[in-house]
Amino acid sequence: MNENLRANVGSSMYAHIEAAPMPESDRQSALEALEMAEMLVDGFAWVAKRLGELVNHVFLKPGVKH
Repeated sequence: MNENLRANVGSSMYAHIEAAPMPESDRQSALEALEMAEMLVDGFAWVAKRLGELVNHVFLKPGVKH
């Protein structure tokens, strides 16, 4: 997640990591891990959404016929 999106999303995790008393190398590692976790969650959410759409198209429910 880039710097511009961090402010818009309002993630407090970034603020907690920035405020934590730790060496800069550990801080960078924590930020990279958080970004990777966000990408994984976004990927899983995308796959779940697409699978849901696929199931809806494959198993169409019959409609009311006039």
